[in-house]
Order: sequence, then C-alpha cells, then structure tokens
Amino acid sequence: MVVFKAVIPAPRFHPLRRKPLPRPPSAAAFTDETVALSQAQSKVAADPAWRSTGEDGNEGPEYLGKYLAGNFTPVRELSCGATSEGFIVLEGAIPEGLRGLLIRNGPNPDRTPNVDTYHLFDGDGMIHAVHLGGGSDGVRLTYKNKFVNTLSRKMDELIAPNRKGTIFPGIDEIPFKIPQAMGLSLLSKAVPASLFRLKQDSGAWGDTPLSVIVKNSANTNLVYHHGKLLALWEVGFPYELDVSTLDTVGPYTFKGGLKSSFSAHPKVDPVDGSMVDVSYSFPEAPHCRTRVWSKEGNLLHEAIIESMEAVFMHDCAITEHYTLIVNLPLLLNLPFGPTSEGGFDRTKSAIFKPERGGKIGVMPRFGTEKDLRWFEVSPNFSFHTVNAYEEGNKVILHACRMQEAIPNWDPFSVREGIPTLVHEYVLDMETGKATERSVHSSGQSLDMPCLHPAYVGKKARFTFAGGDSCPQDHHPINSYEKVDLLSDSPPLVYKLPEGCYGSTFTFAPRRSSASSFDGLSDREDFSDDGWLLVFVHSEVTGFSELHVVDGCDMEMVARVHLPSRVPYGFHCVFIPEDQLPQAYTLA
Repeated sequence: MVVFKAVIPAPRFHPLRRKPLPRPPSAAAFTDETVALSQAQSKVAADPAWRSTGEDGNEGPEYLGKYLAGNFTPVRELSCGATSEGFIVLEGAIPEGLRGLLIRNGPNPDRTPNVDTYHLFDGDGMIHAVHLGGGSDGVRLTYKNKFVNTLSRKMDELIAPNRKGTIFPGIDEIPFKIPQAMGLSLLSKAVPASLFRLKQDSGAWGDTPLSVIVKNSANTNLVYHHGKLLALWEVGFPYELDVSTLDTVGPYTFKGGLKSSFSAHPKVDPVDGSMVDVSYSFPEAPHCRTRVWSKEGNLLHEAIIESMEAVFMHDCAITEHYTLIVNLPLLLNLPFGPTSEGGFDRTKSAIFKPERGGKIGVMPRFGTEKDLRWFEVSPNFSFHTVNAYEEGNKVILHACRMQEAIPNWDPFSVREGIPTLVHEYVLDMETGKATERSVHSSGQSLDMPCLHPAYVGKKARFTFAGGDSCPQDHHPINSYEKVDLLSDSPPLVYKLPEGCYGSTFTFAPRRSSASSFDGLSDREDFSDDGWLLVFVHSEVTGFSELHVVDGCDMEMVARVHLPSRVPYGFHCVFIPEDQLPQAYTLA
C-alpha cells in the first residue's frame, strides 16, 4: 500500500484574530478516489467483530440495542495499521501551533456480548489516535485504532477463539453469576501476563486486586505520565501502551508500588509533575486509598481510609496542598460485606441511598486518615469533578452534580428532572461548614468537563463541558459550553451540526506547561488559551470527523473528515508534541 501524507496548509491568520472561516467545500471536492478510499476503510472498521454469521456464511441479524447499534456499533482494528490516507479538510485549517497526539479511549466489544445484559462499561477498551505532526509548511495527520490487549481479552481468545461470546460476566450479570465471576477472577490472578506475551513491570500476576470479580477492560480514560501512556479502568491496574504504536505492553504497577486499584481520573500537578489518585475497591475493606506518585512514577505516599464505605467514586480533585475525596451515596451492591446493608437486590449493581447523605473529604496531600476532615453536603451524585483550589481558609470544589444517581449508572441516559449542573462547593476549613450553589445559568445539563492542564488544582475562570439535551435518548453530546466559574456571565456554546454527536472535549493548550506562565500577571487568566478537540460522528452521512474549536470564542477552527468511523466513547488526552519522544511518528 502506498502511503502519502495528507498535508493541510497552515492558516493564514492568527487564531485569535477571529476572521471568518471559509465555507465547507462542495461535494465536488470529494474526488472518486478519496470517497472510495474512505468508504473502503470505513467498511473495514465498521464490520463488528461480534456480528453473527450463519452456517451458510450469511450474516445473522444484528442486535439493535442502544449501545450496540448506530455509532455505538463496534469497529475492528484497521488492517493497514496507522494511515495518513483518507483525511479531508471540510472546513477551516489546523492551527500551526496545534501539534501533538490526540488519544481517546472507549468501550468496543471484541466478541459477541450478551445482548440482554450488555452494559456500556463492559466493552473492551479501544484506543483511537490522531497524530498532528509537521511544521509551518502544514500539518501531517496520521490515524490509528488499537484494542487494549487485556488479560481478559487474551483469555477469551484462548478459551473461545471463534469470537462468539465472552467467558466474563458483564457488570449487570455479576449479581446472577457470582460463582462464575469469582472463579474467572481467581483464574486471571493465577495466570502470569507473560503467558500471553504481555510484560508486567513488577513481575506480578493478574491485572486486578485479588478480590475484584469484574474483568479489567481498560476502557475508560488515559494518562501520560513519566513517559508512560496508561489506559485506565478504576477497579484494576492500568495498562501500559507503547505511545508510538499503541501496542499493549501489559498491566502496569508503577514498579511494584501499586498493590490495589488505580483511579480512572488521577490528577497531575502542573507545578511539580507529581500525580495523585484516589481509588476505591470492593468488596473487601479498606474501600478507599489515596496515593501520591513522583514525576518519575515512584510511590511517595499512600493513605488508607478505613472509615469509607464501598461507594462508586469515579473522580477526585486536588488543590495546592489537599486531596479531595468525593464520598456520595451511590453504594456498590454486592451480596457480602458492609455494602449490602438493607438486603441484597439482585437486579442492581449499585443503589442510591440519599438518606445516607453526601460528604466531601479534605485531607493534606501527604496526610493520613486522622488528618481527614469531612464536610457534609446535600445528597447527590457526580461522575466527574471539574477542579478545586484554595482561597484563604476555604477550599472550593466544582463538580458536575446530579440531584440523584441516574438509573444503572448510565452516563448517556437522558432523564427529565435529573439535570447535571456545574455545582460549586465552598468548604470552610475554619468553621467546618460547606455551602453550595449552581454556577451556570443556561439550564443545560453538562458533564464530561475538561480543563486547561496548567490550572489543575489552581483557580481557573473557565471550564468546558458537554451537553446531553439530545433529541433522542442515549445519544451522546450534541453541544459544548464554555462555563465561567467566577461570574454569572452566560456561557458560550459550540453547537454541533444537525445530526452530529460527539464524545468528550479535550484541551490542547497554546502554552503547554505551567512554567510557560512565569512572568504573567497573577490577575490574568489563561484557562481558555488553547483549542478544544473532539471526535464527532454524523448520523446523517455515517462518517466521523475531528473538530477543532477555539477555546476563547468557541468558534470552529477546523473540521476534518477521518479515515475511519470512530464510535462514541469516553475520555481522551492530548499530548503536546514537545512531550512526545523525539522525532515522533504514529506507526
């Protein structure tokens, strides 16, 4: 196959000058060659690995469930590997200063799921990456997708090689298949990763703590820290990926420092490069740990929170001096241990108990449980925090808050009466009291927030989040808001074209590190100084696109047709070019 570079001219204007963007090209711009190429690659990718085939060789009926149909339909890895073919600039141009690697994680079942009980969280992790390389002569784009080759996926291949079915129960099946789940979990702990040609940095076996009975799909988030690209899933070990090929290296334990689950949303301190994670575990106690990792990936500190119940705790927050623990009343529901209070409901993996109340814990970053202070807040549920910072004797936390937990912890469910609003908690360290308020005025439900990485743990004026007020249930995001956290000014909105939906924004800063702000006035805020990138899918054309949006005015800067369909997914990360290996290419 002849591979060519898709060279996109650099814009002839500075992104901040706000000149109008050119209109999209006409259909004539799509040559027969580019359309044929794109359709061929999309067909390869769009062929679901789990689609059944009858004895006559004809395809069986597809399951049309909400998370296995449309653009939730799984894709295969592109047979050509990384490709620079098939990119088409539909509108605008990629800014000259935007260079780096955009990577997104998400569920993509590799095998026939149990269609009656499949949960979005069950799908195998698949990475979609676009490298924006090149220089002032134009950006060179390369795309690749790759499964995270987890132990559970390897075991499925070994035991049931025909791709029809998985031996691992899904989240919603576990209450009905506890013996099977426990047996497979113990088996996975007894099988060394090396048996499947996977490495493990500590030589340990397995990819989850001993008691966890859910398979580690590594499908939720990504973090790039101490030169390691890690695929995250919150009740197990991360998986290390080769940043140049996306190949799976193996389960990662930070040189043996990680003995229990790792968070899906660790926080990287922009000042010293350290990383903080707050993790939960079940069914055994202790159910919560906080850890601090050095910029080299060494364990500096670990604190065990013995008093915590087993709650679903997807995210955390940090400030300059503190770690924040979000302890809200969505309790994990298993038929043993303290989480099964009030009896066991076999139909639910988690139960929302508002009568228990909500708490936010504030603990010195290098403190212990005796230093932890709990602040009572109204009972609610939050998947994601926005950010936290200190101001005098107060700690301020912003989070995407729901009045109650959505049914079956479904992140794309749309329910009237349960909006997700950006919420502010002011925790007074002198009085021990908390005050709360909503901080955005649009009334639009918002979640999946992103932040300028140099402002993690610092006071930031702006955050960006996706809206879920879609005309059809179970569609992902169709608009994005820029929310002013420090004033009541109306948000700026980036609305996707009709029939288009996206996943999570990620922020690509114009200044890529905290040190680049040295010498700037403390009174100035640059938390919108960059671009927002998102994978978008058109339900009208069936194609996927990359959208680049200016963080200052929320106007589209570029819209690029992608060589392959990218299913809806979860979280992503942008790695600036200067943080990638020298002379980086996506191979």
